[in-house]
Amino acid sequence: MTPATIKSAQRTLRIFELFAELRRPARVAELFRRLDLPQSSTSKLLRSFAKLGYLQYDGEQRTYYPTLRITLLGSWLHDQWFGHDSLLATMESLRSTLGTSVLLGIQNDKHVLYMVALQALVAPRPALSIGTLRPICVAAAGKALMMGKTDYEIGLLVRRINSEEPDPTRYINLAEFLTDIEQCRTRGYALSDGAVMPGTGVVAMPLPRLPGQPAMVLGVGATLEWLRPNLNSVVDALRNKLTALAADTQTQPLTPMPGG
Repeated sequence: MTPATIKSAQRTLRIFELFAELRRPARVAELFRRLDLPQSSTSKLLRSFAKLGYLQYDGEQRTYYPTLRITLLGSWLHDQWFGHDSLLATMESLRSTLGTSVLLGIQNDKHVLYMVALQALVAPRPALSIGTLRPICVAAAGKALMMGKTDYEIGLLVRRINSEEPDPTRYINLAEFLTDIEQCRTRGYALSDGAVMPGTGVVAMPLPRLPGQPAMVLGVGATLEWLRPNLNSVVDALRNKLTALAADTQTQPLTPMPGG
């Protein structure tokens, strides 16, 4: 291990230890000043953590804040000692009950990021892995995130995505997309029926909203051959788990936002 690698590891730990002390969002300038670190390397580390889903970035306030992915790194130890019905335990239970892959997603700009992904225990397994990025307006997990936004917020995002898309044939039709999201809100879940990966589908629902955390979604991925005849069972299992999780965390399920 090189001295540079050791230095980066030390800076990483110091950044997260400082967040544990601050317990609030912080800007780059405050972080590198408090830690006496070079601004350029601090900025690069923070951007990398945000891309990986360990930090969320607020573009308006220009602040960073840790996500639940940090907690999930050691949550298995908490579960082992206390038996808490945690988010990770919920995901493990879904995988065991359904035999499918299970993912936890958050928004990463114009993508949805798979912050946690548990692979199916038996083959064939959908290619769902930690750190995977999917188009937020195409993937089921992305559409589930959109369910919690207003139509105005969705419009802003879609217009920006279209403005950055060099191929006009790939533009998103906003009216059709809003209709799609309204249907997702009505039924309570989003479904990608081979839209991202041929032969693979994902069913996703918004998680109960946790204070200080970005909106998150829970998804179940499987082959379409299995998912189509078992869709109702998957939806029921997800709903039951999210209802229990909402009660356990003393929060309310994320209410779909009305158009506006």
